Amino acid sequence: MRRTWARFLCLFLALYLVLWELTHLAGMPSVYRTAKASLPIDTSYAYTDLPRRVKSETNGPIYFCRTTAYAPFLVRADYGWRSGSQSGGGGSTLYLWFLGSTFRIHELEHWTS
Repeated sequence: MRRTWARFLCLFLALYLVLWELTHLAGMPSVYRTAKASLPIDTSYAYTDLPRRVKSETNGPIYFCRTTAYAPFLVRADYGWRSGSQSGGGGSTLYLWFLGSTFRIHELEHWTS
């Protein structure tokens, strides 16, 4: 009986980790594209995608979008944009990703300037 539970637990953990890795490899890029498409980035401007470490003196229209797999099929997107000293916005949103489909399930925060 104990061996059956141990095998079941090991199988469950292995499946959980495989699904989490699948979400990391395929779900995060899908949510990135969805979150980036929702940003009000005007194609007439040359917006710059900022790296993770940003210097505060970066000028010009900028945007950022980062995704993190919280659990299998659950991805958080942090995003923002700025087109001048007085206009910008962004936030954080949880997405449900399931094998190519992306669903926005909860907005964690939203900010504007």
